[in-house]
Amino acid sequence: MYTTLSSSCAESHTELLSRYMLEIQHFISAEKSLSSLLPEVDIKSAGYAQINQDLMGIFERTGRSNRAVECAKVGFDILTGLDVPPENDLANAYSDMGYSLCAAFRASGALPYLDKAIEMAKAHPEPECYTKFNIDRFLRNHGRANQQLRRFDKALADFEEANYFQAKLHGENSHYDGE
Repeated sequence: MYTTLSSSCAESHTELLSRYMLEIQHFISAEKSLSSLLPEVDIKSAGYAQINQDLMGIFERTGRSNRAVECAKVGFDILTGLDVPPENDLANAYSDMGYSLCAAFRASGALPYLDKAIEMAKAHPEPECYTKFNIDRFLRNHGRANQQLRRFDKALADFEEANYFQAKLHGENSHYDGE
């Protein structure tokens, strides 16, 4: 029985590793595709900001948090410099700055950005605050920052409030309940 279980575990581990490597390859391919677009786009445009925000997500997912912060900052600087940026895009830019800083273990610097994203979303009544904005994500990211700062009561409150909006958007027992 031990031999069967051991070989089964080894097969499972190999399959998991193969899936992970395939996922990383997809991220690398997406990074190359997005990066190739940058020279063709006006560096002060919302499109350039969007490409950098997409790259931020890739860098964060592949453990390159400092690169993620750099890309989030490019997107943030562009969107905050526009005359009238779409409010949701601006709130997402604040959240992306906060999230990337949190991923780079700079949680204290993340909180002001996340506070602003949450403030922008909460300036709207329900259901707009959660259908127009990613307030559940903003709150989860805020909770992560509070968790890193060992403010566990505040983190728990953030996750509980995020769960309220997650249930409204995704239903009870959504995939976010693992938070």
